[in-house]
Amino acid sequence: MFVESLWIERELVRDDQRAQWPFTIPCVGTLFGDRLELRRPVTFLVGENGSGKSTLVEAIAEASGLDARGGRAGRKYGNQRSKTPLGEVMRLGFTRDFPVTGRKTSRRSATEKGSWPSSRRCSAIQGST
Repeated sequence: MFVESLWIERELVRDDQRAQWPFTIPCVGTLFGDRLELRRPVTFLVGENGSGKSTLVEAIAEASGLDARGGRAGRKYGNQRSKTPLGEVMRLGFTRDFPVTGRKTSRRSATEKGSWPSSRRCSAIQGST
């Protein structure tokens, strides 16, 4: 399985939280209205320092149930560290890829939409391998 899309579950974020970090980071705030679709085998997050690249990667790890600090996949919150505010509300869409045939099936719902506005400071650049 691979992460196919990510978004913020809008209903889980209080109005007063939206005015606080990390929701004030432009590329994070964009995820309230748009899904980030990961359509290629490789995705690079590109942006200046402070643009939200690491914040997004950490939230993806937390939403997947992994420790955002890294390590092996079997180590899940060994120190009782709570999730970040973004990790709590980040949602992921997954695909299932069959490596032998290359056939791909999706768990994406019919209501999903998605594109990543290119006007944000943290851009997702996707390429093929």
